[in-house]
Amino acid sequence: MTITKKIIDYYFYMKNTKRLVTVFASMVLFAATASAQTQTALPIPTNNDPFSISITNPKPAGARQFNFEIQPGTQIEDYVTVQNLSDHKLHFSLYAADPTVTNTGSPAYKTRSETSADGPGSWIRFDQPEFDLEANQSAKIRFTLNIPSQTKPGDYRAGLAMEKSKQDVNNPNITINARLIIQAYIKVTNTPYAPQTETASNFGWRDYYFWGSTILFIISIALLVRVTIHDKLHKKHPEKGKKRRKR
Repeated sequence: MTITKKIIDYYFYMKNTKRLVTVFASMVLFAATASAQTQTALPIPTNNDPFSISITNPKPAGARQFNFEIQPGTQIEDYVTVQNLSDHKLHFSLYAADPTVTNTGSPAYKTRSETSADGPGSWIRFDQPEFDLEANQSAKIRFTLNIPSQTKPGDYRAGLAMEKSKQDVNNPNITINARLIIQAYIKVTNTPYAPQTETASNFGWRDYYFWGSTILFIISIALLVRVTIHDKLHKKHPEKGKKRRKR
């Protein structure tokens, strides 16, 4: 077989399979995009001794705040993921803060000392309110939301705060506090919705797209193999193809 004939055969082979190759490339690109979008980014950390706090199991995927619907006199457990993004060991505090508003009317949260003993902030308790994290270390910490039985139905909110304190370099008498907050919206009702199962809550539209594109990818490969085998058989036995066309 000469080089020219090889080039011609390759040309017709690529011509027959061009569409399948295009489908294959588009499926791979789509699957990679869908997979990348399922990742949940941590909140933006502070610039000085950076750290972060995020929802461990966001529902729905990508959620940046907690949404609870709960009856008076009952409780719910959930988790936050905390991380020390600095290059040295740091001490942190976790607590829940009562809501407030700024001078412009924007939602805000009180400091630990300002949070009351009976406000929404007091309903949330962390298993580890004080802890140390080594450089680049992360941890999953559980908290419990416990609604007092006398709480009136309605909408409430609280802030889950991760705080770091350190002495000012120039003045040891001054303590500098930095904190990050995840909002928790709490709907107290006598008829809360039935929670979804773990499988249903975690299987979102991105998962359907991913598996759909994977199935299409497999089909395209199967068609590509079929065309390749057909071309090879046709080249080995060209007379059979001619006889079939005559019939």
